[in-house]
Amino acid sequence: MEQITVHTRRRKTWRRKPTLVALSCGEDILARYRELSFREREHLTQAGFTKNQLVSLKNTMGIDYDTLAELLAVTTRCLYLKKGNDLFSPNTSDRIASILELYCDGLDIFASVAEFNTWLTTPQVPLHNRRPLDVAKTHPGLLKIRERMFRERIARL
Repeated sequence: MEQITVHTRRRKTWRRKPTLVALSCGEDILARYRELSFREREHLTQAGFTKNQLVSLKNTMGIDYDTLAELLAVTTRCLYLKKGNDLFSPNTSDRIASILELYCDGLDIFASVAEFNTWLTTPQVPLHNRRPLDVAKTHPGLLKIRERMFRERIARL
């Protein structure tokens, strides 16, 4: 008797519960995200961020899609193909949340988003003359940036 193996291809779909907490794109995404509790942030990350929310963050950061794609470890094409309210995958949403957390910490140290953006794009000697934004592409890089920010906070006291 012959055995027949049938392989079917399943399409990946991201079906998740609707978010209890909504971050609209028109408002300042950083200010709203900073107001959320830990539970709300966790739920928002699990439910997924939308393309509109990511575009709002991109505009706040003042970076292009290529740099953003490198930070999120996805292709630029992936970012362009998403439509307004399409959700990102759980892994990408987690990376978006990491960047939002980094910015929230940065705003606690620096006077404004513009000053923090300048700090992120200025090469630093402890990072081997690399920009913090370039180091942020990996998890160890994000940890190193947080360490540098902590030292910056102490220096400013």
